[in-house]
Amino acid sequence: MPANDSTIVKIAYDDDALYIGALLWGKPDQISKGLSSRDNWGAADYFGIWLSPFNDGINGYEFWISAAGVQLDAKRTLHSSDRDWDEVWFSDVHYS
Repeated sequence: MPANDSTIVKIAYDDDALYIGALLWGKPDQISKGLSSRDNWGAADYFGIWLSPFNDGINGYEFWISAAGVQLDAKRTLHSSDRDWDEVWFSDVHYS
């Protein structure tokens, strides 16, 4: 479902990592924050990206984070998504 409010995404990198920050506006009482296990955001709202480092239009990686801070990551191919792949990455969620 498309976002109803504004979103700003910033991307930076250095020799060690790729950094992605997102500022998503919304009404706090309308954000679904259901806690679930890793790789399952349940009914929670979420933000994510797909990366295609091979630039082949077939292989890539997905990184998602729910409004409750639950991580979901997967290896992606043209016809499937492997959620058993669990990479180590850092994420955080803040509300104001």
